[in-house]
Amino acid sequence: MPHPVRFGLMDLDVFTGAQPVCLGSPTGLQGWRDDAEQAERLGFDVLWCADHLFNFVAPGAPFLDGWALLPAWAATTSTIRLGVLITNLSWRSPVQVARSAIAVDQLSAGRVELGVGSGAFGDQSMAGMLEMAPGERIGRLREGVGVLDRLLRGDVTAFKGKYTSYTEAHTEPGCVQSPRVPLTIGAVKRRAIEVAVDLGDTWSTYSDPLLSLDEARKDIASRVHIFEELCARKGREPDELRRSLLVLNPLDAWESTTTVEHILEAYDGLGFSEFVFHRPQQDRMATFERVAQDVLPRLRTQP
Repeated sequence: MPHPVRFGLMDLDVFTGAQPVCLGSPTGLQGWRDDAEQAERLGFDVLWCADHLFNFVAPGAPFLDGWALLPAWAATTSTIRLGVLITNLSWRSPVQVARSAIAVDQLSAGRVELGVGSGAFGDQSMAGMLEMAPGERIGRLREGVGVLDRLLRGDVTAFKGKYTSYTEAHTEPGCVQSPRVPLTIGAVKRRAIEVAVDLGDTWSTYSDPLLSLDEARKDIASRVHIFEELCARKGREPDELRRSLLVLNPLDAWESTTTVEHILEAYDGLGFSEFVFHRPQQDRMATFERVAQDVLPRLRTQP
């Protein structure tokens, strides 16, 4: 059964093209509240933030910890789903993440999306993890997702793994969502995609911002081929997992009222049912609102 189309909004500073561009992240609690209230008012399905120790593209730019930000968003919204895309298990403890996810699921009345991954980004120098070997990153991701799945389902039996161990666990009050909060696994390369196929509810990937749209489509298509091949080999129906694409193309999605539709057409046929875009710069805000109100509702219902 195909998943219904969803549109997500990512709230942070990002690469657009070859140069980092600050998208005007708000400072102070009111700015972050305004962002969340606007995303909900415009009908976005999910509001995402990032999990970095600082903005590695533009160090010194305002950047709030994602898991600290979610409760503020939960308190000022009532319908939009909320999540961190992605929580990095190369330096986050899955036990701590499980407790945080349960807390925010309770505070939001069951609206949390749990995104996890283990990619290498420049901010990890602050945690001493930047040079972590790829094999360890995948090992931490696979084991960490298993720990999360256990704890979020209320399984508190003792666990001893390579990277995480505990002899006593308590998860009260548990998740609002049943059997647990949904798990999105961010993956670009084969071994991480395999973890998503084995353990995820959603596979998330992102387009290379340094490629043209045509080149990005070919790159994403090659990842989809790996994903579908792994599903076939492991006996999992590809449609069991939602496919989510974080759009990082040189095209500014909010440049005109037709750009988002053009981007979706470029990725048509690859099975994606969630598209996540970044918040616009201030000079694109009018177009952003117009697209959200007039274009996205129509795109949700297209075959």
